[in-house]
Formats: sequence, C-alpha cells, structure tokens
Amino acid sequence: MDESIILVTASVVGAAVNFGLLVVVWRQLLLNSEQVRIMRESYIADHERRKKQSTIEYVNSIREKYRPIVGRLEEKFGINHVINLSEIDENERRNIRELLSIIEHMAVGVETEVYDIDIVDRMSGSYFLRMQRILDPYISVSQSRSPNNYVEFDRMCDRIRAKRKIPNNVGKLTLPAEAHRVPA
Repeated sequence: MDESIILVTASVVGAAVNFGLLVVVWRQLLLNSEQVRIMRESYIADHERRKKQSTIEYVNSIREKYRPIVGRLEEKFGINHVINLSEIDENERRNIRELLSIIEHMAVGVETEVYDIDIVDRMSGSYFLRMQRILDPYISVSQSRSPNNYVEFDRMCDRIRAKRKIPNNVGKLTLPAEAHRVPA
C-alpha cells in the first residue's frame, strides 16, 4: 500500500474521530446547559417559596406586637375613624410610633423584595390600608418634619391599592360613629 493512501486514510479517520468528539462535546454542552436552566428554575422557585414562607412568618409575628396598640386606638377613636392628634397623649404617641415602626420595617422588606407583596396583601392588605388611613394625621405631621418618615409604608400601601385597583384618594372619609361602635 502506498504511504500517501495510508496518510490520507489516517487523516480522514482522524477527522471523523475529531468530528465525532466535537458532536459528543456539543451534545454534552447542550445537556449541561439544560441542567443549569433546570437548576436555576429550581433555585428561583425555592427562593420564591422561602420568601413567601418568611413573609407569612413575619406578618404573623408582628401581628402580636401591633394588635394591642391598634386595639387601644380603636377603643378610643372607634374602628375606621381617623385619629384626632389633639386627643392623643404621649403614651399613645409612643404606641403609634412603635406600630408605624413595626409596619415600616416590614414595608422595607416588601420594597426590597425580601418579603412578598402578594402574601402581605392577602394576609393584611386591608388592615394596612385601614391603618394608613386611620393614622394619616400622625403620618402627615411626622412627614412634614422629616419627609422620609414612613415612606416605605406609603409605597407598600400604594402597591396594595394598585393590585386591588383602588385609586389612591379612596378611603379618606370616615363612616358615621354608630356604624363603628366597639362592643362592650
């Protein structure tokens, strides 16, 4: 056999082997790419589940802190009535600051996407909208002194209203006192 035929045959076989290896490597890259995509989707799904779980846990934990404060305010001013700042003593102001601080911290978590706005809305959205309306005089005075006070709470409430398709100016009126009497 001629040496040139052997060299050509070896080159062809070498090229075929290289092409076959290239196909195997290409297929492996495609499989790896698919595995990375599946891992990424799993990671995102797990992250979202954990975010929802931590939101539920946090909302439940802060409820225990703010319920007594809200209860005292509702006893004094009635349910759904805007507070009257002239009737609030220093102890009540401290309680309101504590309540707003608790909600503001959660709102920061919502705005930074640590907590899930959908879960917050479903668990306590109406409550937070009501609290914003009831505490509006206190929030307004506080923001007139320092414009950054409670802005995260305002943003969170705006997002809840947007999700519910509620205009931002709705809910500023109070109902008659008879409709909100707290049972003895």
